[in-house]
Amino acid sequence: MYSLRNRVALITGGSRGLGALVAQKYAAEGCNVAINYASSKDAAEKLAAELQESYKVKAITIQGDAGVQNDCVNAVKTTIDQLGGLDIIVSNAVSRYYPGP
Repeated sequence: MYSLRNRVALITGGSRGLGALVAQKYAAEGCNVAINYASSKDAAEKLAAELQESYKVKAITIQGDAGVQNDCVNAVKTTIDQLGGLDIIVSNAVSRYYPGP
């Protein structure tokens, strides 16, 4: 079976709800996680601390709006720089941008 141990996952919208659950499940399998959030800094930092304590993985937080290209580029770059790579991206965040017809 494929192991997630020491892999790196970036989860957009990862500080609350389904995104937080996904981050927890990846961490439980030994995956290091980058938790992207738009405005829920306290929730993201609390979750990262809990994952580090409970699962002994690396967990970082990255502020940015997944609907903004530069923020997405920054999230990927920060993940690679701080966690040493990027194996998995979970695009969970809801974008507030809706293009017209």
